[in-house]
Amino acid sequence: LAESSIQRLAELDDKQACNLFVGCRSLLTVDVVVESLERCDGRAKHEYLKQVFAKGELKDRRFHTQMVRLFAEYEPSGLLDFLRKGHYTLEEALNVCQQRGLKEEEAYLLAQAGLTEKALDIILNEVIDRNGGHVSPA
Repeated sequence: LAESSIQRLAELDDKQACNLFVGCRSLLTVDVVVESLERCDGRAKHEYLKQVFAKGELKDRRFHTQMVRLFAEYEPSGLLDFLRKGHYTLEEALNVCQQRGLKEEEAYLLAQAGLTEKALDIILNEVIDRNGGHVSPA
């Protein structure tokens, strides 16, 4: 498939196109598809990489860090689960969460970095307050 064909398919129906791209991984490398999807709405790249990650076959760290950004933008509710499984750069992920105001995720990353006092401060002063005095389920 030519790069423009990948883009056109993604623009027509990103979920179905991504299913096709993932199914054709032996013909379409992740690099080729991701590069082609750069010119599309970021949702298509998010959907594609999410499906590839679900297959458990993607070890390249740069895609993990990209997924942190994509989850933060397109599916923040799924970011914490991804952070628990991914192999992203901690500093970059923390920066993304701080920029986006994703406090639960920020607290998780701070705890992972050994900054438990800061993590607890965020949980006690921002997460619980935001949830009406309740900690949201993980």
